[in-house]
Order: sequence, then structure tokens, then C-alpha cells
Amino acid sequence: MKSELYYNQDRKRRLFVDLWKEQTPFVDNENWTPPPLGSRFHFYVSSRQELKKTFGGWRTNETNYGFNNLSYDYGYYNSNPIPLQPNNDTFKFRLSSYNVNGVYGPIIIDMGTIETLNFAFFSGSGNINSGGVPSTPAFSINYYTP
Repeated sequence: MKSELYYNQDRKRRLFVDLWKEQTPFVDNENWTPPPLGSRFHFYVSSRQELKKTFGGWRTNETNYGFNNLSYDYGYYNSNPIPLQPNNDTFKFRLSSYNVNGVYGPIIIDMGTIETLNFAFFSGSGNINSGGVPSTPAFSINYYTP
């Protein structure tokens, strides 16, 4: 849904941040006529990797990751999305502070799963940084499906 690439002040370190969703068909043991059309939507945010610039190019760098004030809402609307009035199908993900130290690879935060016919929106912001890229702007998103 969104990716950002952040650099530190001297541009010798960079940090990738991703927010994505996975969709899997909803399947159960019941025989429905007509069959259900719903899906499971899984939401994740990650600090994919911090890289350090060297004479030979970019290499993976051991770093510390920080996730601060993550505040995201997601959900779906009634079958008639006009006007876009959410019913009680809004979900909230909050993470005030989470740090992981001494990491070489990605850190993935699972933000939850919903089962629905029509995923409609994902919005919010938070700060995601690393030891080498400590100052990043808020990672904000306002994603709406048509």
C-alpha cells in the first residue's frame, strides 16, 4: 500500500519502510449457496532493512529499530459506499513504543486481520526509525479503495 526510503543526514545510511496487505480467499467448511465472496485481509508494517554505503556499494548494517506512536485505523464500509459513512466495522492498531536492538534483517509488525467482502480504507501515521537513520518524518497513509 505504501513504501518509503529514508536517508540519514550524510546520505550514507538508508532505511526502507513498507506497509502492505495480503488478501486470501475466505474458505470454511459450510456449503453456502451462493458461495461467500469474502476474503481475509492481513496488514503489516516493516522496517525492511538498513543499508550502509561503503566503497563497494551498499551493504546490510546491524542496527536498532524503533517504532513509535503508531496509530492506524482500517476497516470497511456498508455495501453502499456512497456516502462513505463507516459503520462499526473500523479497527484500530496502536503501538506507543517498541524497540528491537542488534538486528541485521527486517522487522515485521502484524497489525491484524479482518474478514470482509470489501476492504475500504487504511489511514494513520507513526514514526519508524533505525540507529543509522534516527530522524525520519511520520510514515503517514490515507489509502481508500474505490
